Amino acid sequence: SSFEKQIEDASQRGYATGIPRSLMEFRIMLAQGKIVFLHSVEGSNCFNALPATMTVEQGLDKLAALGLCQFTIAHLEDTELVPSQQGIPPGTKKMIGYKGGLPNPTRVLSAAGVSAVRHMLDIGIVVDLQHCTPATREQI
Repeated sequence: SSFEKQIEDASQRGYATGIPRSLMEFRIMLAQGKIVFLHSVEGSNCFNALPATMTVEQGLDKLAALGLCQFTIAHLEDTELVPSQQGIPPGTKKMIGYKGGLPNPTRVLSAAGVSAVRHMLDIGIVVDLQHCTPATREQI
């Protein structure tokens, strides 16, 4: 992909770089002093496109097999897994016609969200808490 090509180009220019595909590779590359680039997904709304026969955990397994090692579980809108801080500036909300309400800082992960986070941790995916409500951050 273009991402990997850019990293390869940086390596050819003398930068020590790496793209870890697991937590172990991440630790090894950091210990080697490399600049580490992570494959990451932002927002659990990506699971809305899963086939009805696939669980979120199976979707995570597929992403991990492709090299995903970081997941920002919340993003700009609430999902079935997690509430969001809805971090869209008011002017941008108006410009894009965003109809979401005000965030509720006390909302937490759903049962499916708890299961997804546990699975991410079990398979070595770093859970990024950016955009999570304070209560969700505490819960995780």
